[in-house]
Amino acid sequence: MTESKTPTVQKKTARFFWRQYLGSLIRFFLRMLIRFIYPIETLHRERIPAQGPVLLVANHLSYLDAFLVQMATHRPIRFIMDRQIYNLPVAKWIFQLMGVIPIYSRRHADQYEASFAEIRKRLEEGEVICIFPEGQVSRTGQLFKFKAGMERILQETPCPVVPICISGIWGSLLTYSGNRFFRKRPVFFQYPVTVAVGFPLPPTTSSEDARQAVQNLGMEVMMVRKAKQKPLHQQVLRQARRHPFRICISDENVSQLSYSRLCREAKMLAWQIQKFDESRIGLALPTSTESAVLNLAMAMAGKTVVNLNFDFSVEQISAIVHECGIRTIIACEALISQNQKKIPLRWITPQSIRQSIHSSAKLLATLSFFTLPARLQHFHQQDMEQTLAIVYTAGTRAAPKGVRWTHHNLASNIEGFMELVLSDSSETMVSSLPFHFAYGLNVACWLPMLTGIAASYPEDPHNVKSYAEMLLKTKASILAESPDLLTDFARNVSAKSLGALKTVISGGSALSIETISHFKEKWDVEVLEGYGAAECSPLISVNIPSAPIRDYQPQGSLSGSLGRPIPGVAVKVLERHNQQPCSIGTAGILWVGGASVTPGYAGSPGNASELLQDGWFCTEDEGYMNEDGFLFLVKK
Repeated sequence: MTESKTPTVQKKTARFFWRQYLGSLIRFFLRMLIRFIYPIETLHRERIPAQGPVLLVANHLSYLDAFLVQMATHRPIRFIMDRQIYNLPVAKWIFQLMGVIPIYSRRHADQYEASFAEIRKRLEEGEVICIFPEGQVSRTGQLFKFKAGMERILQETPCPVVPICISGIWGSLLTYSGNRFFRKRPVFFQYPVTVAVGFPLPPTTSSEDARQAVQNLGMEVMMVRKAKQKPLHQQVLRQARRHPFRICISDENVSQLSYSRLCREAKMLAWQIQKFDESRIGLALPTSTESAVLNLAMAMAGKTVVNLNFDFSVEQISAIVHECGIRTIIACEALISQNQKKIPLRWITPQSIRQSIHSSAKLLATLSFFTLPARLQHFHQQDMEQTLAIVYTAGTRAAPKGVRWTHHNLASNIEGFMELVLSDSSETMVSSLPFHFAYGLNVACWLPMLTGIAASYPEDPHNVKSYAEMLLKTKASILAESPDLLTDFARNVSAKSLGALKTVISGGSALSIETISHFKEKWDVEVLEGYGAAECSPLISVNIPSAPIRDYQPQGSLSGSLGRPIPGVAVKVLERHNQQPCSIGTAGILWVGGASVTPGYAGSPGNASELLQDGWFCTEDEGYMNEDGFLFLVKK
């Protein structure tokens, strides 16, 4: 009997070792392939306990997430996977080798309970289990509600909970960006991915607390990226070197500026601006290519630009000039003639700066642009923490506040905005948002130069007929405007078509439901509303179009809400008096954290220490968050 059983035992032993070897081999080749396309950086892998049972909870952006999480630790991980994905041909064989545990819906009661029994058994044996509590791969790139399955696991087998945040992969073939998997052209060949590991949480952690921990890790990831980012003018130069003849910005007064011409114009102005013996310079120009070029030139020259709002009173402008130590304002002739005597300092026009440029500078700017790499074309040694701009906003107080924006603040906010809303750099945009407005400086000025989106600036946005013609002429797909102008546009434009327009972005204040309906019913155009503050550079959260897919519950937008936080931004709701976390659905004060939060104000506002604490900004707005992660404003 023993001899007859020996071959069977040997076969089982051989099959076991073969499967182990084959599984390791597959993991090895997958690691090599993944690292080639997705360069991976793991943050704090030491936070995963070296021994004992552990439950990992992670956000779910792609079909590659399981492999990305596995690469964050040397401990083998058993993943919990939806049975429909588990049963895919060929893939099922790989999943079996990896020890994946398929999970069934409650409709299959026996298999559902068997799955949890298997999970309980593996945890009792001291293994690592990973669950994606959102339940499905994200269709919008946002973080959705965490389902209660993780709470049941912890109730049955108490163990440490380790949050994990995957960042940087959205937009690749294996994500649902562009409303499709696989059948699309990725924007980049390589997607640098960051996998951040959080501190272990106790077994009593709720699904909402785990979700908040993952959201906070996303904020940490964006902060860590600062070491790899370059100042904004260097990023624009790199974009220009990739697409030198692509149109970047245009208006109705000058011809279109390609990236190469934009950078050459900015270089020549920067050489002259560098001669100004001051660190902060005022700029008072209407929304135009001239103003955009000068904002870029200021960055190249290492100066801090203060875009001035001359709707403020003379007393307020004088206070701003004194607070920032401004001795020079670059402005148009009309403003100079009106204010030169009221505000005594040096006033100059862009034309006078150009007249002082030597003819040889044009040749030098052209040669340096086409021959020198981007890293050698900057003019002033800067880091990401240097103040790029000071944005003044009156907010709810009488005196305007000067909010400092660093290169890192603005770069991080634009990165999160692009990742979530505008993943296609071939888009075209029309906007008249003034650059002294936080929303305008971000979206209308810097976003086109940094991302490749072509922007056009109308001369008279209040002439809605001319505005509609410009949308058709430029074949614009994006319209970014203030609520007042959008309301005027929706009421008075009778055009049957707005050409290629498909997205309207509104910010600054609430847009009426009537205006949103007008755009949807008249032109079938989505209106995206967001929530922001100058102290957050400025976007905090946004409603985005919902994914066009059946039977998929989480949506990108919710009527009456402020949307969900953008990537890299975390929001918490605290009680007003004791600053304790509020429960889901309970109103409190909204606090915002992330890389886009300002390091401080120009001057010393009396309540600065109250508003900015440990990298978090107190909006002083009262609101709440629902269980799906949408923000709602109760009182501003």
